[in-house]
Amino acid sequence: MSVASRVLGEMDLTPATSGALPPPPSSTITYHITTTALCQDGKFKANTELNGGGELLQASSFVAVSWGEKEIIDKIRDILKDISEDIFNLSPLSVWEEFSPLSTLPKWINSSLTNLSYLSIIVKILRQEDLGVLGDLPALCSLHLQVIDVADEMLVILSHSGGNGHARSAFQCLSNFNFTSPAMVLAFRHGAMQRLQILSFRFQLKKTKVFHCDFDLGLENLTSLKTVHFGVDCRYARLWEVQTAEAALRNATSLNLNCPTLDLSKHFERLMYWDGMEEIPDLKIFKEENAGLAKIGPWGGNRGRLYDIQVAPHHLESIKVCSDMAAIHSFEFTYSDHNGKKHTAGPWGGYGGNNVHMIQLGPSEFLVEVSGTFGRFRAALDIITSLTFVTNAQSYGPYGQREGTPFHISVQSRGCIVGFFGRAGWYVDAIGIYVKPKLQKVKDKAKVLN
Repeated sequence: MSVASRVLGEMDLTPATSGALPPPPSSTITYHITTTALCQDGKFKANTELNGGGELLQASSFVAVSWGEKEIIDKIRDILKDISEDIFNLSPLSVWEEFSPLSTLPKWINSSLTNLSYLSIIVKILRQEDLGVLGDLPALCSLHLQVIDVADEMLVILSHSGGNGHARSAFQCLSNFNFTSPAMVLAFRHGAMQRLQILSFRFQLKKTKVFHCDFDLGLENLTSLKTVHFGVDCRYARLWEVQTAEAALRNATSLNLNCPTLDLSKHFERLMYWDGMEEIPDLKIFKEENAGLAKIGPWGGNRGRLYDIQVAPHHLESIKVCSDMAAIHSFEFTYSDHNGKKHTAGPWGGYGGNNVHMIQLGPSEFLVEVSGTFGRFRAALDIITSLTFVTNAQSYGPYGQREGTPFHISVQSRGCIVGFFGRAGWYVDAIGIYVKPKLQKVKDKAKVLN
């Protein structure tokens, strides 16, 4: 006997006839809770049915959104765009969160669903009492739980629940638990989830630190655990925070006597905050004899990951820019070092931009000027919106659109530009230059690395 439940919206699942739900069916009958959606007469509707043994026990419908067809299509496009950029919303159920989110666990999910074995559900907030209700489901084997908002306090999974006034083993059949939340707010107490074999957590590190600075999850209390999956969202965390969290999660897993297999994946590493010495790839590489480079800039925003070169440049050979009509999506360049060896840096940025611009410098051509603009683009803050390059032979660009705050640097009388550094995430956030100076000392906000 099994019941598959996929919960997509707030609904009142009461029987068509008066009284409580009928008693559990015989072993030959399976209950199914299903939800479908349709657009009809300019309304967006969802229908829910509970069927058992071919008999329709309940059918209900509700209007989730009173939008026209065009508004619904536009809304779905916006949602899918956001989902495509966030691995923590890859589940198709996440689309429904925008239309009809469950505020909390619905009341019709309770211990009377004696055959419910698989549950996949999204709620805006998870409460301690909700864990008690879920723990009371006697046949639940697989639970996929996604929480939209961060709870105000830590939630604890206990060994027993007290449903209907009687203490009983909580999650007595659960073998697979998948939990996605902005912050990891769960901890397991002694005796919790004794049959759990597969545990999957997905969370944002920056928000989790408030609750779990040491990641003491209590994994050692899961006596049947075989596999642990951690998906860590690294956005806006610092490098040392990510490294510390990874070590703590590995240590927490190692405390389990079953020696479970650990799969730890990190996402959005390029959107981490980088600061201090960790931004510098390795200063000894710029101490080559006669390197004499000046590092100037960057210009633009302060988000995204910092990108830099690891071998001192001597001659700039090519530049590649991917853009559209409003922004610079990615940036790449090639250069040769003092020994004549060719190096490629990039691409830095995302995968968008329909216009690809390739600049191939001639043997006697060198870059003397870079200018551009930076500002807001869609939801992004202060990214590079346009770039122009000027050599001793000609001008290239502008690429993108000249909107926002302008910047301009010319080194015609002082040397030539031989390389770049910057910040990038989905777009190019900021750009700076390396200058190979002439005999005179380069000033103007330059940081000399020699």
